[in-house]
Amino acid sequence: MLESKVSTDIPLASQGSNPDPGKGLLVRGLMQVLWPAFIGAAIAVGLLFSVIDPLQIEWVQVHLEDSRPAAYTLGFLVFWALFAISCGMTWYLAATETPKGRIGRSLRD
Repeated sequence: MLESKVSTDIPLASQGSNPDPGKGLLVRGLMQVLWPAFIGAAIAVGLLFSVIDPLQIEWVQVHLEDSRPAAYTLGFLVFWALFAISCGMTWYLAATETPKGRIGRSLRD
């Protein structure tokens, strides 16, 4: 019979090796918001600039000196911020609980 040998030198996350559990929750919450926002922004910028040339936008010509990479970067950051706000609101609403003993409201209430 084969025996598995597991090293006990490395503490597992379930053993409480994290001195500040709030920090782990914060990082996890940020990643649950920022990663989907990043993916959404990448897709949105790809779709937007596959249809519209950034140099056709007058604001890009005036303020970004006809720079396509600057327009792509700024567009990505704007979309990332918008998607992060949206994902953050969704995360907050999903994380809040209804009071005990109360069933969630229906749309007719």
